Amino acid sequence: MSRPPLLAAMLFVLAAIAPGLAQPKKTQVSLESSYEVAIETEGKLRSLAFSPDGKMLAVGAEDVHLFNVGPKAAAEIAVVKAGVFMGKTSVRAIAFSPNGKYLIFGHGDNSVRVWDIAAKSESAVAKLHQGKVFAAAVSPDGKYVATGAADKSAVVWNVTSDGRLTEYAVLREELKSDQAVRGLSFSPTGKLTVATDGGAFRSFTLDKAGPKAAGGFQPKTGLGAGRIVGNTASTLFTVPSGGNVFLVKDSGALFGTLATTHKRVHDAAFSPDGKLVASGGQDGAVVVWEVASKSSKYSKSRPGEFTAVAFSPKLDDDGDVTLAAGLEGGIVHILKLSYK
Repeated sequence: MSRPPLLAAMLFVLAAIAPGLAQPKKTQVSLESSYEVAIETEGKLRSLAFSPDGKMLAVGAEDVHLFNVGPKAAAEIAVVKAGVFMGKTSVRAIAFSPNGKYLIFGHGDNSVRVWDIAAKSESAVAKLHQGKVFAAAVSPDGKYVATGAADKSAVVWNVTSDGRLTEYAVLREELKSDQAVRGLSFSPTGKLTVATDGGAFRSFTLDKAGPKAAGGFQPKTGLGAGRIVGNTASTLFTVPSGGNVFLVKDSGALFGTLATTHKRVHDAAFSPDGKLVASGGQDGAVVVWEVASKSSKYSKSRPGEFTAVAFSPKLDDDGDVTLAAGLEGGIVHILKLSYK
């Protein structure tokens, strides 16, 4: 079987004119096109992640592509081989360490790898999962990495200062769910929330004595499989199911429903201030929603399917947010959004 041809990808970065400080209450998202840069990837695009300072973007396809993203240019700085295993695969889980030194991702052989960005070399290989790695998250203090996979488990790893991983705990029976782990979220205090297909949530505190159960819930909304993402406070979660994005509180109560036109929602993400949610789906649209009003404030349509979305964790000085939205074929749009 021949390898699939390289897929041409286009990276669009759109900058918005910031409103004046004396503007009235912000109610609408506005955009202005700035520039575009062409890149190439191979394999289906499945994941995106910004570095903590918002200056780098990792794109998960057949390999991991790392870009510097600035106000006037975007440049590829590394390609991290993700190990095609028994044919083509795609990287579905990517996360940066809080200090921006390391990139953690799920490898094609189901291992978890750590890439030292400055050294441009691999610092760790950890093999415990027996299925595709779907999710990855790093604790705020950088001491733990959590990964979730198709093998119905979440693994928590200790992280050393030089980027090595050692096993801390394997969570499976504790999850009380016989389904794949799709979502992982650390709260600002370090509490870990694990979400499985079907919408079961379990939370754990982590310390030297090991993980301790800290509650859980099953939303009463009949939720299906999808990548589940929490806001920065882990008080509200996006749960894709069919063509909807459910907003679920950490108590399990339904906060609201974002009724999309996606047919199927592939991904959703919160802005760093928690005021916006972006969704991407099968219909080739990316939509930005205001959480408070649960209404759509911006949409963009392109041929294909939007399979990944990610907000930069950094707001601009004027309060603008930066969103990356990736199409399955490799096109990534980076949008700078401002209210007016």
